[in-house]
Amino acid sequence: MDVELVVAVTQVLAALAVAIALIFSWRQARVMEASFTDLQESRSRQQLYEAHRYLDEIRDEIEHMLSLDKKEFSDWNEKDKAAVYIVCARFHIVGILVLESHFPERLISYAWYYSIPRCSEILGPWPCS
Repeated sequence: MDVELVVAVTQVLAALAVAIALIFSWRQARVMEASFTDLQESRSRQQLYEAHRYLDEIRDEIEHMLSLDKKEFSDWNEKDKAAVYIVCARFHIVGILVLESHFPERLISYAWYYSIPRCSEILGPWPCS
């Protein structure tokens, strides 16, 4: 057998082996990318669920706060102020999470489209310090 033929066959086989390895690596990278994307979407949905649950836990306080709409700030009692404090604290945390892009603003605004702006209007006289 000719040495040149052996070298040529070896080079062809080596090139085929490299090509097959590259194809497998590329396919594995695509599978890993899809898995990572699924994980990110799942984590995002879980965070949105947690934020919604976090706000839903204070639904009574939100309703109490909404009932303060026409009540003068000077007439607010301790129960009113406690409800307002809890609502403000929760909305503040969720607002930070939205600003940090941990979940989409649009989804929070769809779920709380009425409560957030109404609470903001009622909080006009609330001292922020």
